[in-house]
Amino acid sequence: MTAASEKRLLVAPTSKLTNINSLPTMLSQPAAWSTLPLSTRQHLYSLLPSPEAGEAPWDPDMHPMDTRLRSHISAELNAWQGDLRDGREVKKWRDEAVGAGRKRVEERREMKGSGKVDGEGVRDGANGVVAKHGDGMEGGGS
Repeated sequence: MTAASEKRLLVAPTSKLTNINSLPTMLSQPAAWSTLPLSTRQHLYSLLPSPEAGEAPWDPDMHPMDTRLRSHISAELNAWQGDLRDGREVKKWRDEAVGAGRKRVEERREMKGSGKVDGEGVRDGANGVVAKHGDGMEGGGS
């Protein structure tokens, strides 16, 4: 699979991933985890909530869907799949969302007069990460 094909699979609203009935069930298969390189498994665990106080560190050889994180992971996968289906993973949508956030901040500033408004903090790719899934992928091309 080419990089362009992978990108389309992960960001295009017409991706085959939008048609999978249960992405969490598919990804809970043992081979979905065991075939990943150790460095990838460690990176994926680093994106998940840390173990609670007194718990052992996450074991990268244990599938995270076999831990207490299953419900958290399933909810995030389902939300991501919905975002993918609705076109919220493409770069154009993200850019428009950042622009809309900036516009709201400016409108609140104008309404209050001047100064910082509580809750503001819209960031862009130059000042901070906008991608909510932390995968470093930028959308586009669809």
